[in-house]
Amino acid sequence: MFIALGTSVMTVIRMRSAIAACAALGVLAAAPAPAQNFRFSQPDTEEADAEAARQDRIAQQLSTPCRAAIKDKKIVVIIGER
Repeated sequence: MFIALGTSVMTVIRMRSAIAACAALGVLAAAPAPAQNFRFSQPDTEEADAEAARQDRIAQQLSTPCRAAIKDKKIVVIIGER
């Protein structure tokens, strides 16, 4: 580093501090930031998928397959006594 004659000591200290700060910022900017590569893991969806499959299975077992066949037809209920 070249310093001209007649420069005060405080000016030299300020210049060195500024150069050191620029160098530190340069090193930090050039280094890869490990925080940028960090990601939270995806939420575990196995339990939700299993529950949705269970609900679908229950709905399928409870559905009435003949409902379409009897839709819009009259139904007669006969009650008798012996």
